[in-house]
Amino acid sequence: TPWTIPSNLAVAIHPDYDYILAETDDSCYLLAKDLAEKAFGEIGISGFRETAVFKGSDLCGIEFKHPIYDRKSPVLLADYVTLEDGTGVVHTAPGHGKEDFETGKRYGLEVLNPVNGKGCYTAEAPGFEGMHVFRHGNAAVLEKLTEAGALLKSQTITHSYPHCWRCHKPVIFRTTPQWFMSLDHKELRQKILEAIKKVEFFPKEAENRLTAMMTNAPDWCLSRQRSWGVGIPVMYCSDCNEAVLDKRVIDKVYEDALANSSDSWFEKDPEFFLPAGYKCPKCGGSHFIKEKDVLDVWFDSGSSCRAVLDNFDHISFPADMYLEGSDQHRGWFNKSIVVGVATRGESPFRQLVSHGFVLDKDGKAMSKSLGNTIPPKDIINNMGADVLRIYIATCDYADDIRIGQEMLKNAADGYRRIRNTFRFMLGNLSDFDPSADAVSYDKLYDIDKYAIARTQQLISDVTEAYNGYEFHKAVKAIINFCSVDMSSLYLDVLKDRLYTSGKDWPVRRSAQTGLYNVLKTLVRLTAPVIPHTSEEIWQFMQDPDKEESVFLAGFPSVNVDMIYPDNRWNEILAVREKVFAALEDAKTNGIIAKPIEAKVTLHLPKDLIDLLPKEPAELASYFIVSQVELKEGEGEIGIEKAAGEKCERCWLVMKDVGTDPEHPGLCSRCADALK
Repeated sequence: TPWTIPSNLAVAIHPDYDYILAETDDSCYLLAKDLAEKAFGEIGISGFRETAVFKGSDLCGIEFKHPIYDRKSPVLLADYVTLEDGTGVVHTAPGHGKEDFETGKRYGLEVLNPVNGKGCYTAEAPGFEGMHVFRHGNAAVLEKLTEAGALLKSQTITHSYPHCWRCHKPVIFRTTPQWFMSLDHKELRQKILEAIKKVEFFPKEAENRLTAMMTNAPDWCLSRQRSWGVGIPVMYCSDCNEAVLDKRVIDKVYEDALANSSDSWFEKDPEFFLPAGYKCPKCGGSHFIKEKDVLDVWFDSGSSCRAVLDNFDHISFPADMYLEGSDQHRGWFNKSIVVGVATRGESPFRQLVSHGFVLDKDGKAMSKSLGNTIPPKDIINNMGADVLRIYIATCDYADDIRIGQEMLKNAADGYRRIRNTFRFMLGNLSDFDPSADAVSYDKLYDIDKYAIARTQQLISDVTEAYNGYEFHKAVKAIINFCSVDMSSLYLDVLKDRLYTSGKDWPVRRSAQTGLYNVLKTLVRLTAPVIPHTSEEIWQFMQDPDKEESVFLAGFPSVNVDMIYPDNRWNEILAVREKVFAALEDAKTNGIIAKPIEAKVTLHLPKDLIDLLPKEPAELASYFIVSQVELKEGEGEIGIEKAAGEKCERCWLVMKDVGTDPEHPGLCSRCADALK
């Protein structure tokens, strides 16, 4: 960057490197020892003599003559100097770079910035005044260096350089007067770090991220040179340029902004905001101009906590939770906690939830130019809003989320499992009025109590997941409940009782009572994730006493009296799995064609027999077989064809088929159900 040479005020070297004085036939050079061979080779000098060696720290304070101007540039020490390229001796211009500025500040250098806002040199760069630094400055500086005999080599290199995000043109660094918030004034930084410790973070790792950022954050630059924004209530004396920051002016600006708008700062004369007869505290002048800079927009957003939480009676400071993308650890989250602690002494949020971003199926950021965007509206039109919601909910939002058609299809499968579970329940509750038909809990069949117990456990698991904002765990628990506890067990077992029993038989009403309890709970658990489906289900529920909407029904809470305190059902389900395996073997060996035509003989220890239902028909329904016989034994399972005939209605093989002359093809139970 030749254009920065007129701004040079110092030379930086590393304190720990070795530097040499190298003589050639016609000159003498100071450079890092480890770079000498490479540097002289690149500039075309074939031989040099090492006449002295110094530690970098020993050279601090010596002076070089500026290559263009009649001034000195002292040697300063800086850890950012490397031995990767160059000479190990770095040109330093405090007016044109963050590291240079900080080094210059540490050594008390002035801040020289001979470039105006249009990118042209000012009179502080004699010989270059009016030149644009890129269009003419670089070439002009190289020419001056050549004339002075100070240019050893000039070449173009490719390196990373900042560009404007909008017009894609290169930008330059200029040190300009700005307003800052000191993070170390009155121990503000330490207070912020203490406030962070009191916040609950989701995910927990986010605490480390925000802590690291605040620990290393520079002072906050509050001013911006924009055409629009909130004014900075500062006056400048027209005579001595003294900055006047007076609380009376700030109060006047505040009052007028409330009464009119924040634009009044720009619209009204300085005298309107100044106390009558106000004089400059430095020179006594009475003429003032207003600050033209505006506040950083992040100060606006960081102050939103005050605008919202301090102006409504029904809410108070601090907020329960802040939710935004993970990039806001350096944005909204960061600035909000700075403003909150600075003005109120505490964080403006109790909880902080941060999320990743949606990428395409290959993990690439979506953009119109790449053609890889997936408009949410297209997904909603094709699959429904709840499928999109359930897909996002099944992902761990703490990380970036990929989305593609195959992933959405998988989400649709999970959604259908939930919806089909609801459909089965609603279909079998169409004639059930819970106020008139429900069976008391103590009279329910054992498996109906078990289904309710599993639902209570689901309430606990889902509530814990929701409270921790772990929606993927909640959805996984719900889908697993619908697939395993319901479809594979409870609903399968209930079919015989629901389809073949008499309408008002206690055995059927018990099944419906169990179903209704599960349904009313499950629909409220799913409502936060699939609200449209849940509301639809709620409206189809046959309950005259239900609330108008699922979202007015209240979230379910655990009834501890309905949770089984022991492992009884674990034992029963273990027996069920062994019976299923034996039935498969019997099918393979040609003993039976279908499980429903089988008789199962269980030889079990007495303590296990005592756990099983005493009614053979109920136990047979657990295994979806026609007949079950229990005997004491060591766990043997016998499978044979059930004796009797197949009932035309329930399809069970029973010995009493045909005993009712009015229904010769039915078992006695089905015949009774039709009377």
